[in-house]
Amino acid sequence: MRPLKIDLKGFTAFREAQELDFSALDVFAISGPTGSGKSSLLDAMTYALYGRVERVGDRVSQLISQGQPRMAVTLEFAVGQDRYRVTRSTPAKGTTKILLERQTTDGWKQAGDGADRVKDAEKTISRLIGLTYDGFTRSVVLPQGKFAEFLVGDPKKRRDILTELLGLSLFRRMAERAGALSKESAVRAQAMNDMLVGEFGGVTAEALKDARRAAKETEKHEKLLGQAAEEVLQILERWHQTEQSIDEVGMCLAEAMRARQAADTIADELPLVAGRLEVAIEAVTERAAAVKAARKTAKEAEDALEDAIQKLGSSVDLTKAQGHAHALGSTRDALVTRESQLTAAKEAATGHREALLAAERTLKERSEEFTGLEMGVAAAEDAVEQARHNDLVAAVTAGLKAGDPCPVCATPLRATPKRTASLRSATSALERVKVAARKAATALREAERRRDEADRELQANLAEQQRLREEVQEMKSKVKVAQRGLAAVLGEPLPDDPVSAIDARLAQLRDLEVRERQATEQVGHATEALLR
Repeated sequence: MRPLKIDLKGFTAFREAQELDFSALDVFAISGPTGSGKSSLLDAMTYALYGRVERVGDRVSQLISQGQPRMAVTLEFAVGQDRYRVTRSTPAKGTTKILLERQTTDGWKQAGDGADRVKDAEKTISRLIGLTYDGFTRSVVLPQGKFAEFLVGDPKKRRDILTELLGLSLFRRMAERAGALSKESAVRAQAMNDMLVGEFGGVTAEALKDARRAAKETEKHEKLLGQAAEEVLQILERWHQTEQSIDEVGMCLAEAMRARQAADTIADELPLVAGRLEVAIEAVTERAAAVKAARKTAKEAEDALEDAIQKLGSSVDLTKAQGHAHALGSTRDALVTRESQLTAAKEAATGHREALLAAERTLKERSEEFTGLEMGVAAAEDAVEQARHNDLVAAVTAGLKAGDPCPVCATPLRATPKRTASLRSATSALERVKVAARKAATALREAERRRDEADRELQANLAEQQRLREEVQEMKSKVKVAQRGLAAVLGEPLPDDPVSAIDARLAQLRDLEVRERQATEQVGHATEALLR
């Protein structure tokens, strides 16, 4: 029997449908981490053929994937030139269904009557493969931990399996048939011999001649002689049959002699074989013990690793937590920096506000001073204009006296104005006020510039504070996220140095993983030694 392809779904670790094609492979290995489903592939093959699995027996519903309603396995295999396909499915609750098919030129056809019934199909499969479930699991697919059991187990069971594997049952049946023929022939020969000795011991050729002579001599014994002749013929026929039986017994005796010679030869070799067998059994026992010890060590290493994962967390979780720890450290440092910058910005804002208030006071003072000077300029300009008017009137009315008509409007003059030096002084006062006003305007513009600069600095400070507040809030959120991620792995309260704590856990896990891998490799070496 050669497996060609297997399809399985809902079987142990294989929740979803999986297909493995072996048809193009001759020698190959199935490898993977513990729990990835390597043994499950062999279990699925055994389940498809025999409806049983070594580790659970007939309770195969225990192998249905968690949360799945049923499991199904289809195994395609070849026997000689013929190809067969068996499909077996088991629901979580209910009976198992099976279908055995054979490939023909028209496609897949049901392999005879009863190929869709579990018992009949399993009998057909055992007949096709030539192995029962015990023979298959002890010679073709050896379950984990069962090879040593086969080597050092019950001699009768081991002999039955070897008889089935090597086809020795034919020779056993031949021996049984030969023994029965020998016994039957011996009984028949003894019966014939007893009959000849008891009933016809005195019958000889000479007596027969005398009887014939007596028959010739007397006719009255003719009838009796005829009966004796018939009896002699019957005796001769039985004698021929006895001779044939004797020949058969002789052939059996010759075969028995040959068997005895073979048995003598085997008996001569048996002490050597027995000695080698004792050495082999000692070696098997020793290596089986080594396998058992290695498996115990591997189980302890695996349990220790599982306990460590439960207590410390998995490598994946710790690696993620390591990222959280580094992010927490850098974010905390950045948060301290941003908070310091925010505090400094708040302190600087006080200075900026005071500078703005001082600039606004100065601006107000310069504005009031400039307003007063503008009013002074206006008054000085009015005084200059009045002085200029007086000078013009005095110039026009020069030589006139009061009561004379005005040269401009002909109105009698009430008095004649005289030219004075007030225009010069008024003009001089106006110039002085204008100079003061220009200086006040320059001071006012400078005060406005300082006020605007102080306001810009304050607004920039407030914007910087807002930016820093947003960054501080974002960093605090990141710190909380990192702390929650770390607490999920490290627990609370968090250690002062989460990075070192996680590094220590990762180192401990890696050490346990190395030990578990080494122990598993040791199991492989010990098993290989046991197989050799």
